[in-house]
Amino acid sequence: MTLPYAAGSLMSTVADMGKWDEALYTEKLVKKSLLEKAWTATKLNNGKGTHYGFGWGFTDYEGHRLIYHSGGIHGFVTNGIRVPDQHLYVICLANGNVADPSELTYKIVTTVLGKPMTKPTAIELSESELKAYVGNYEFEPDKFRMVTLEGKQLFSQKTGSTKYLIHPYAKDKFFFDDSDTRLQFERDKKGKVTGVGTVIATPFGTDEFGIRSDKPMPDPKKETKVDAAILDRYVGSYELMPGFALAFRRQGDQLFTQATGQPEFEIFAETETKFFLKVVDAQVEFLVAPDGKVNEMVLYQGGQEMKGIRK
Repeated sequence: MTLPYAAGSLMSTVADMGKWDEALYTEKLVKKSLLEKAWTATKLNNGKGTHYGFGWGFTDYEGHRLIYHSGGIHGFVTNGIRVPDQHLYVICLANGNVADPSELTYKIVTTVLGKPMTKPTAIELSESELKAYVGNYEFEPDKFRMVTLEGKQLFSQKTGSTKYLIHPYAKDKFFFDDSDTRLQFERDKKGKVTGVGTVIATPFGTDEFGIRSDKPMPDPKKETKVDAAILDRYVGSYELMPGFALAFRRQGDQLFTQATGQPEFEIFAETETKFFLKVVDAQVEFLVAPDGKVNEMVLYQGGQEMKGIRK
C-alpha cells in the first residue's frame, strides 16, 4: 500500500516474529544501548509521562516488565508482548474483520506467568472518602470526565457520553460494571486528589490522564425527535475507506449505527441531519442532495472529518 508504506506493508508470520524477538536478546540487529533508549519512557512537552519509547510500549505487571506493541490496518490486526525476565513472547496476527487480539495476548501472558487477571472485588468507602473524588477532570481542552456522588455511590461521565456507576476496589482505584476500564486517581503530597488516569484492564498502563479542574462540564447535547420517514432516508451502508464502513438501521423512532468489526450503538438526533453518540465523543452528519437523496455522510471524531459514500 502506497499510503502507509512500511507502516502497514510488512508481512510476517508468528515463526518469523519469534526469530525477531530472539534477535533482540542479542546485538545481531540492534545494539543494546539503542534498545535501552527505545525502552525508556518519554515525556510530553507538558511534562506528562507516557508508557511509550521508540516504537515500543511498556509497563510493569506483577513484578514483570512487559514490552509490547499492537498494529492495525485495513483487514489486519496484531499484538505482541515480550516479557524479558521470563524469555516469554506472545504474538497474535489476524487477518479479516476480527476483534482486537490484544485481550487474547495479555490473557495468555498473564496465565503463563501464573498471575491471571481477574475482575476486582468492590470495597466500601465512607461518604467522606468518596467525596474526595468528586469533581471535573480535564483530559484536553473541553474534554472532561465528571465524577459525582449520588447517595453512597460514585458515578463517572465523560463529555458527550452517558453516566456510569464506578466501584472502589482499592485506595484511589475504581472499576466499571461490564467494562475492562479502570480509573486510578492521583494525589498531591498533602493527600488531595489532583487527577485521574483511565486504565484499560490489560497490563498496558494508563491510557489517558486528566487534571482536576474548576471548569464546568460543557452542557450536554439536547436530543430531538425525527420522523421515522426521514430516518429511513439514512438507512444503509456508507464506506469511509476500503474495507471500513458505517451501517445505519432504524428501529422504531431511533437510529442505530455499526462500524465494520465493531458493536452496534444507538445514535441520537441533534437536528434532522446531525446525530451524536453517547458511548464515545463522535457525531454523524447526513448530507442531503438538492433532489432529496442522501448519498453521503460525514463522521466527526477525534478532530477528524471522514466522509462516507453510500453503497
